[in-house]
Amino acid sequence: MIIKKVTYKFRVFISFLLIIVIIIAIISSLLYANIRAVMQNEAMTTNLNIIIQLKNANETMLKEVGKSLNQIVFDNTIETFSERYPQITDYREKKDVFDRLSNVITLNTYFTSCFLYYINDDKVIDLNIYTPRMEELDSSKNKDFILAVEKKYQDGLQSSQKSPFFRIIQDGKTEVYTIVKAIRPTDLYPNALLIVTINPDYFKDNLNTIKIDREAQIYIMDEYGELVSKLDNDTGGFLNSQKPEENKKQFSQKAGSLIKNIDGQNYLVTFITSEMLGWKYIYTLPTVTIYAKMQFVQKYTIILAVLCLFFGIAISLLLTRNLYNPIGKLVSSLKKNSGTYELSEKDGLEYIGKNIDNLISKNKSIEKSLSESMPVLKNLLLSRLLKNDIIPEEKIWDKLKYYNTKLDERAQFCVFVISVDQYEEMTAEYTEKQISMLEIYYMKEINGICSRHFCYGVETVKMNKNELAVILGVDAELEAERSVFVNSIINEIHEEMIRNVKFTMTIGVGAIREDILHLGDSYKEALASLNYRAIKGNNQVILVDELPKYRDWSYIYPYDIEKDIFYYMKQGDGDKTLQALTLYFNYAQENSADIIEIRYAFLHLLESTIRTLGEISINIEQIPLNQSRLYSGLMAQKTVIDAFTWFQQLHMTVIKHLNERKDYKVEEIVAKIMEYIQKNYTSPELCLESISDTLHLSVSYIGKLFRDSTAKSIKEYITDKRLEMAKYLLANTGLKVKEIGERVGYNNDRSFINMFKKNYGETPGEYKDRKVRGII
Repeated sequence: MIIKKVTYKFRVFISFLLIIVIIIAIISSLLYANIRAVMQNEAMTTNLNIIIQLKNANETMLKEVGKSLNQIVFDNTIETFSERYPQITDYREKKDVFDRLSNVITLNTYFTSCFLYYINDDKVIDLNIYTPRMEELDSSKNKDFILAVEKKYQDGLQSSQKSPFFRIIQDGKTEVYTIVKAIRPTDLYPNALLIVTINPDYFKDNLNTIKIDREAQIYIMDEYGELVSKLDNDTGGFLNSQKPEENKKQFSQKAGSLIKNIDGQNYLVTFITSEMLGWKYIYTLPTVTIYAKMQFVQKYTIILAVLCLFFGIAISLLLTRNLYNPIGKLVSSLKKNSGTYELSEKDGLEYIGKNIDNLISKNKSIEKSLSESMPVLKNLLLSRLLKNDIIPEEKIWDKLKYYNTKLDERAQFCVFVISVDQYEEMTAEYTEKQISMLEIYYMKEINGICSRHFCYGVETVKMNKNELAVILGVDAELEAERSVFVNSIINEIHEEMIRNVKFTMTIGVGAIREDILHLGDSYKEALASLNYRAIKGNNQVILVDELPKYRDWSYIYPYDIEKDIFYYMKQGDGDKTLQALTLYFNYAQENSADIIEIRYAFLHLLESTIRTLGEISINIEQIPLNQSRLYSGLMAQKTVIDAFTWFQQLHMTVIKHLNERKDYKVEEIVAKIMEYIQKNYTSPELCLESISDTLHLSVSYIGKLFRDSTAKSIKEYITDKRLEMAKYLLANTGLKVKEIGERVGYNNDRSFINMFKKNYGETPGEYKDRKVRGII
């Protein structure tokens, strides 16, 4: 039994010792790797800052060059100077042009030569001599150079070259960099080119003035992979050892860092691209130089690992001794309570291990569920804050920290609410999964933009299907600049989100609050600002300060403007009706900030429109408009601008119908009514409403016209036509009375008999009997 105990303790000791050794090894490796990565990242940042300084210095020079050249490029007198030169007799006029051109090279120390080449005339002005003059290209000693530059420029047009720089090989070996500017650059093929050569020593001087590590190298490479300049002490041949195509491919990205083996040695290569020229600024530093400072760290790590191992052995012995006692007691207890089955020492440990495993598994399951639910729980907490649910002040920050929110206690807070303007269309087009992915994209973009502006934390809160609230932390020390800072961020968020999604959105912004306890007030203001889009319009960023202030007098309905609308509508004057509508909607926007109040005003205008149509005998169902659809159509308009467009279309439709009706003559309308009755009087469906639908005129209007013209109502006229046909059929056919009534448009034979008797004083049967007996 003693042997078993010793063996067991030894196993436990070895296990503890192995665990400690593994932990020490992992921690030491991670510490060493982390320090190595920190040093490399620090070197990358330093290198990048250096080449950015170089890039900015070169681009500053090029901007100054561009300003000088643009004075000539947009000068109309210089563009036509070649054509006018033979006719210019005043020497001073020529001298004035030459002096302006000479100033370009005189005032810029970067230039080594300057030429103005008139392509169509084959003439050139050489500005590098004491007395500039106009000469034929064939006479110029720089003819080959000028033609080579022109060819490079034309090739650049075909390839859409970004940089105005061109590398020219002169005398078969000398490399010259030129800037070419077209005179009147808006033309595809300009008449003249301004050619300036740059002193390449300028780039080299910039390189040599930058303070860098002794082992480092800096290169400038153009957009074709050719070397523009390098340090005087460069002997590595980094770019010279490769073809330009390989250099261009290797540095295809705009910026970055990489580890590259050069002549058997690893280098950290950092590069950035000039947006102006497309050039690459490249900084190389041996990795040996970066990691040279790590020798002390290596020694420190080894000493620390040895000390940890010594203490680990001691701790392992102590833990082994203390751990065995309770295990032994537990095993003994298990043996006593095992019943007929006697547990061995090994079996007892397995039993304990299984119970511990089960407990750990349950705890992990709970922790996993809690971790998965954390975003939902955080959203609920933040939504409670926004809705002003009561949370004890002293517990707010404890809760926010527990849910890992990004808000800072030192900050002041602003709430803005984002809502998609066409949410119904979006939900109809996209699935729930796609909408959820879109919301995640929104949150990511918001977090990214706020991080770039160094905000004091940002949290997005899903309030409902089309309402995403954003809590933005702002530096309290900004004071007066806080509002400008917040507005610039929100406008950037708005532009970025609508740039990548085809649906527009409106953002309502609340005021900045000094305390997180007042988030609810800022949220209410953001909602009020968002709702104001019904007046201001969609796709806006609406600040709470933009909302109209309270007025101590109530909204007065513009009856006089409404009267003008309907007066001009009755006259069929579309322009004046539209002007009156514009006045009406401007008045509504300027005199009320209450959305419900404005909606009631629009409903009143619609009711007045329908009533006016009835007064002028227009059947609203036949314009074609539908009264129930009119109300639902008006209520579907989300903004004042939408409602204005809707009313404009409605009134223009009415005016068009009125003008068409005026074109009809009374005789033509009556003739159309009679023609329609003649074709359909045998149909039971014939009625005033069917005639009204066909002619697109109201029942009252066609009834009055017909009676005034024929002294008889339409109903009487239809009855006469039916009974005349009935008399003919009774006298000339053997059809029964009921069949004849159906043929002339009566579904009910009793109605036919009564109507016949009322008009002729006898029933259809009596009339037929007299006809058969020859009495008639």
